[in-house]
Amino acid sequence: MKRLLVFLLFSQICFSGISIDWTLPVSEEKPYVIPYSQITIDGILKEKEWRDSLCLPVRSKFHIANARRTWSGPMDAGMEFYVCWNESGLYFGAIVADNEVINEKTPETAYEQDCIEIFVDGRSKEYFMKPPYSKGCYQIFVIPPIGEKNPVATVFGPNKISNMQIAGKKTEKGYDIELFVPWSAFPDIKKPGSGTNIGIQVMLDDYDKKDLDKKQPLSLSYSGKKELYRSPQNFIHCICQQKPERFFSIECPSLILEKKSFPVWVETGSMIGEVGEIKIRIENKDGKKIYERKPSTKKYSYPWSNAIRGYFNFELGKIEGDIFFVSIVSMEKNEGVIYRKPVVFLGNVADEILSAINRADVKKLSQTDPFRAVGYLGVGACYEKIKRAVETDDTSKLVSAVRESAARIEILNRKKFKETSCVLDFLSLSENPESQVVVEYPFVDTASITFYWASVPLVNVRVKQFYDSNQAIQASRQKLDGFVDLLEDVNPAGPVIIAGLPARASSWAYMTFYFNIEKFDPGKQILVVLPQKKQIYVVDREKIDCVDVEGIVITDDVTKNTKDIILKYVSSLKTKPKFLSIDDAMKTNSVLIGCGKIPDQLMNFRAYKVNVVKQSIIRVPFNNMLISCSHPSRWVAEEAVKLVIRKKPVLTEDVEKIRKTLVNEFAFSTRSSEKVRTQNTIYCGDLHAHSNFSDGYLSPVGMVLQSMYCFMDFFALTDHNTIEGANIVSQLLSKHGFNYTFLVGQEITTKNFHFNAYPLKKVIPWDGTAEEIIDYAKQQSAIIQWNHPGWTNSQWELSRLEKPLTDTNLDAWEHIPLYYYDWKKQDILPALVGSTDTHDGTFSNPERTIIVAPSVSEKSIVDAIKEKRSILVSPAAGSDYMYGENYFIGEAWDILLEAQNLKENKRNQIKSMLKNADLTNLLKEKYQKSQIGR
Repeated sequence: MKRLLVFLLFSQICFSGISIDWTLPVSEEKPYVIPYSQITIDGILKEKEWRDSLCLPVRSKFHIANARRTWSGPMDAGMEFYVCWNESGLYFGAIVADNEVINEKTPETAYEQDCIEIFVDGRSKEYFMKPPYSKGCYQIFVIPPIGEKNPVATVFGPNKISNMQIAGKKTEKGYDIELFVPWSAFPDIKKPGSGTNIGIQVMLDDYDKKDLDKKQPLSLSYSGKKELYRSPQNFIHCICQQKPERFFSIECPSLILEKKSFPVWVETGSMIGEVGEIKIRIENKDGKKIYERKPSTKKYSYPWSNAIRGYFNFELGKIEGDIFFVSIVSMEKNEGVIYRKPVVFLGNVADEILSAINRADVKKLSQTDPFRAVGYLGVGACYEKIKRAVETDDTSKLVSAVRESAARIEILNRKKFKETSCVLDFLSLSENPESQVVVEYPFVDTASITFYWASVPLVNVRVKQFYDSNQAIQASRQKLDGFVDLLEDVNPAGPVIIAGLPARASSWAYMTFYFNIEKFDPGKQILVVLPQKKQIYVVDREKIDCVDVEGIVITDDVTKNTKDIILKYVSSLKTKPKFLSIDDAMKTNSVLIGCGKIPDQLMNFRAYKVNVVKQSIIRVPFNNMLISCSHPSRWVAEEAVKLVIRKKPVLTEDVEKIRKTLVNEFAFSTRSSEKVRTQNTIYCGDLHAHSNFSDGYLSPVGMVLQSMYCFMDFFALTDHNTIEGANIVSQLLSKHGFNYTFLVGQEITTKNFHFNAYPLKKVIPWDGTAEEIIDYAKQQSAIIQWNHPGWTNSQWELSRLEKPLTDTNLDAWEHIPLYYYDWKKQDILPALVGSTDTHDGTFSNPERTIIVAPSVSEKSIVDAIKEKRSILVSPAAGSDYMYGENYFIGEAWDILLEAQNLKENKRNQIKSMLKNADLTNLLKEKYQKSQIGR
């Protein structure tokens, strides 16, 4: 048992039941060894320099972290990544295979095309490998050598590294890279040497010509770890050491739900030297050998000549308990374990959650306590999160989902769970089901709390957890780049205090819209440009006092009035920005430009129109958390934040108070017509969401359960260019007795526009013209809407941003239009729909669509949108709460004014929805996406 790379201490071997502090039965893992070596940074990876280095092969399906297209094998995108150290710093090397090396992006956006992303954390123990990023933890983009250009290394984010060195060369199959990072980049490392802890990860981004406008279409990272840009916890713990250790990379799942066929691959680096016979061994928790096999092996060819890949497939029927180990045994000299990897069986966890759902008897509960029954749909969505975490081998999301499941079950069983000092504690707000407080977790460190009345979201509060209170305070001061911070710490009455805590607040906010830069008016507007991000913000001249930039450019063709306004603005500033040429301005982070004609350097930048709108924003640092809320009503925002900070179960009367205030502040029509009340009510849902059948996180079943948990009356699943997942879940809902208005939808995704169509019977081809695609949808009697108008920055979209669908046959416009109030005055407003466009598996964005109709069905939704009886609800953006035709907005406010009928209707709808529902067997269904239409 010599030369162990992994040494495991066990906090518990068998699961004794899930709980709010549940952990994997492995508490410690011995770090990977980064050996000592002397390296010359010349772009040539010499074997004598790199042979003993830690080598992480990243060249198989096991390492795919993101795939918006099919990976074609190691020569399409693959890498050997090397790490070593000496007294000067850390050294990174990469031998990359790439059939097309393309990167036309700026250093700040290099990840969108061919790029190596190197992640390194050298912070002290209390911050080490913990989010968020701070000085000493870096994401480094490496643009490869292309043509005659040398490679470029850039640190992403505010904390930079001085004295980095990079070199590289093109090769027959791709390119090689060497990078040096000095120890001075890590202020917490006082005396680097043996025993120094370092966190490492690497991602290879691949882009080919066929990917067109896709950003980061394919990425591979070591072990397929995701979200590395925000998740240092997914780095690999390494330790610097003088003496090298032989390393074999094992590729196998670390999490399983079923004990069945279990494939194991083993890889070596190409500079490891001669390798003797190796064996793959399966051991139980006590180290007893269950299986041992010699894998079938093969050698790679150039550029990784001599690298070995081995494979064997085990059957796990004989494995007992909740944990076992995969070991690599080397037969070179004396037999010894090179690496030992734990594998955790989660079948017992899954059984416990399903048993809790069975005991609740959701069918029966829905008839006596319908809002509590809905809570079990939230548990079902958590179960789907666990399945996805296992599928993606994501231990941090697994732990979070199991703990969330345990907390939800305890609350639904009317038990008080112990506080954990993390975002999970906010589930206690939902202890009274009738209050309709929904708590979601879009990220493991983020809670989203939405207060509902029936199916209508009233207000949303966001909670983000940081490592310490200083980080929370810093986050409270984040602002839009290039603009002043509108939030203040004091007001005319003194310091801003909310719930007894110092807070930051503003009654005004920036709101951005996609903009056609050809519509820029030099007589009325100025430009705020962020060159590194290739972004232009178009600002009305009278709002120049909101600008906060590093430099100023005044071109010769600027109007005299604009020039005078800019000069007056500069003279009013205490710190004067520099006047620059346009070329020098392109080297800054932010610059104000006064011009007549748009400079050529900006022609490929994405443009936005910035308005300052009346909207309340509140941020309250609360211990090591940041509580934030955006809402059109300052009072509603403050009241919701107070309820969240209180961390006590929210009462129905608390939400009733919010609803009444909202209606009193915004209702402009209270006709209270008996005719209106008898003919129509309001139904609320989401018409744009994604599952893992395209680029979303959660499964289709998980998405539909989450939508029901969020009290939606209707929901459309609209994956990119496929209806496969939506069709599957539609059939499963029917099979298992759910009476829910679910719409099969598709986001028709092209390089020039994105449309949503629903309900559909068959997929719509996405390779035709806009007119042809719209016609295909109409042939199915489907609604077709323009998604996030302007997002693709294409001429098709930009030329239509000022036209309310007048030159198209589209049915609806998604999100708040820039010209909403102008169109409304002219009586040319298109049908509006609100949506989340969610990808993270939650509906934490509270934007929704309301339809005013006598009932909710596919036909009711289609008819309502065609007749402009749809209302965009926007509790977190804009000056209004509802957007649409005045008559129907008035009707909706009427219904919300005296809303007990609305809540009773929701109660009855839940009873009907779940009367025959079999949640347990829905969760047991097995299905997977095909490659058809992908």
